[in-house]
Amino acid sequence: MKKLSKYISAISCLTLLLVGVQAGAVSETDQKRESITMSPVSKRLTLDAGSSQKESFKILNDGVVDYDFIVYTSPYYVEGLSYETNFESKRPNADADKWVEFEKTRYRIRAGETMEVNFTINVPEGAAPGGHYGVIFAESQADLAVTGGNIGRNKRIGMPLYLTVNGSYRLGGSIDDITTLPIQSQPPIHSNVRVNNTGNADFMASTTYIVKDIFGGTKDTIQEELIVLPDTTRDIKLQWTRSPSFGLWRVEAEVSILDQKKQSSSLVLIAPTWAYILIVILILSGAGYLFIRKRR
Repeated sequence: MKKLSKYISAISCLTLLLVGVQAGAVSETDQKRESITMSPVSKRLTLDAGSSQKESFKILNDGVVDYDFIVYTSPYYVEGLSYETNFESKRPNADADKWVEFEKTRYRIRAGETMEVNFTINVPEGAAPGGHYGVIFAESQADLAVTGGNIGRNKRIGMPLYLTVNGSYRLGGSIDDITTLPIQSQPPIHSNVRVNNTGNADFMASTTYIVKDIFGGTKDTIQEELIVLPDTTRDIKLQWTRSPSFGLWRVEAEVSILDQKKQSSSLVLIAPTWAYILIVILILSGAGYLFIRKRR
């Protein structure tokens, strides 16, 4: 029995030692990972056909290792109501990526360093008036010396370009009705609205979401600006991310585009599903009790 006990203890110690070594190795690997941040997150510019404009963005290495990164462009557009990004779009106006010229395409950045990347946008003489779109990517290059000779995973971050070429273009759109479910089972409290762009240039949709308690006191105000691209419909979700899981609230929503505005005001009860089931059971029980009592 003593021998068995010693054997089990030895196995346990060895297991803990191996787990500790593995955890240490993972921790060391984590510490060597690259981190890349891009600023600004997008650029929205208005330019003339045939013009050139110098621009720049910044790359921050907020990790602990030095690395190389490359910059390049790609088409950019969106698909569906939820605005899924499409970096292979064949739309005629997803062509701004071809207008970008970099000073150079490969850089070396040290840990903790912020680096400025310069580029020029050259708008063709025959560019059609209205919106044109593309994206600039910055992608870290895995350092085999850091990864121990293993194949590393490159990290990529993108900055969309929303360019409008001056001239005779159309701005048009509409706002569908704002919908708010009066009974919601889990946070966040939310409303939905669809915004349609019927023109050939983008515009901004401004949203305001005000949450009040049943006594009229304002609990939170959430404001947001979202871009809506030409010939698309965007499903916008207005939400109170800090909403509790239970309560009765009044929500006031406002959406504005171009010269249009829509507003709504609704009472919202939010509670877990089991609470609604309990309420139904209590109502049915009460109705059953009254029915039986009446028959007697």
